Amino acid sequence: SSLNFSLNAFIKISISFGKAELQYSPVSRPYYCYRVTDKPVVDGDLQDNIWQRVPWTTGFSPVNWRETYVTNQTGFASCYDNSNIYFAVKCDEMFSERIKAKTLPKDGDVFQDECIEIFIVTDMEKQRYVQLAINAQGSVFDGLRTDSSWNGEWKSAVRKTVEGWQIEISLPFETLGIKE
Repeated sequence: SSLNFSLNAFIKISISFGKAELQYSPVSRPYYCYRVTDKPVVDGDLQDNIWQRVPWTTGFSPVNWRETYVTNQTGFASCYDNSNIYFAVKCDEMFSERIKAKTLPKDGDVFQDECIEIFIVTDMEKQRYVQLAINAQGSVFDGLRTDSSWNGEWKSAVRKTVEGWQIEISLPFETLGIKE
């Protein structure tokens, strides 16, 4: 079954090339998050059986150039169980040696590196959202709205591959303020 409560997520992928930064966002279309009984191991390895069974979305385009196709595509998938929502992201990069990312302290400026940002809106009326960001080195940033001092409970793992890099995230519903 698909997710049966209101949870909006906006995925933003920031990729840096030298000093110029391009930001990519998905084409606006629905993505269904499916309930699973077995959960993925959050280790950055997307070979878990669960990631082979859930649908993936791709077809990202630059925010300012909507007609342009991005050669190095990003894939996104998610699923949930009774306690957590899980995200998987594959970032293709033909020249993996060009991936720009530094090891930073928690809530450091990961936005200057190649990173994935996930905004999860849990209450549209109160404009409550959680922001998670992970760079290609595994450094993380999290915030509640504009409060970067907020530190939610969640796990992430990054793995570099021949094709680029990938991320897995486990985010408890409780961290989002969603109770059963």
